[in-house]
Amino acid sequence: MRKRRNILNIIVFSIMFISCNSTEQASTKISADLFYNWLKLGSFYGRPDSLLSNYLNRKDSLGYEGMMKEDSSTTKYLKVLEENDLLISPFIYLKADNGHTFLLFMNEDDYSNFNSFNYHELIDNKQKIRVEAEIDSLYDNMYVSKKIISVKLTEGQTLQQEGKFKIEEYR
Repeated sequence: MRKRRNILNIIVFSIMFISCNSTEQASTKISADLFYNWLKLGSFYGRPDSLLSNYLNRKDSLGYEGMMKEDSSTTKYLKVLEENDLLISPFIYLKADNGHTFLLFMNEDDYSNFNSFNYHELIDNKQKIRVEAEIDSLYDNMYVSKKIISVKLTEGQTLQQEGKFKIEEYR
């Protein structure tokens, strides 16, 4: 069972990291659409405290080296979050006009700009959320917001175009 969970973690985070290769430099201004991902992997924000405690206890007992042996991609991802004090920071998914999807971490004040939007209402009204922000690159498809410039409701499609990930395909 543990091996399956580790394999699933590796697959999920690999897909997340493979989904785009970033060539952007730090302090970049971006304009992208809010993207609703069916599998929300980011930080421990909004998750039970027990998940964060489990991670911290595991890190304390195994250290990063031991964790890297078990699951290098997840460990590297979490290490980047921890080094940048983002383990419990809110995040959103964004999709740029070129199809590049990425995670944007931010503080809770900036995140409050997104709390009023409802995914189903956006779909029903054929609307989407356009975000402009100044960002710094963290790692691969992970960025941190320096400043949210604007969050605008516009006409367009909120639905993701890609097929959904099916666990059955990987058994």
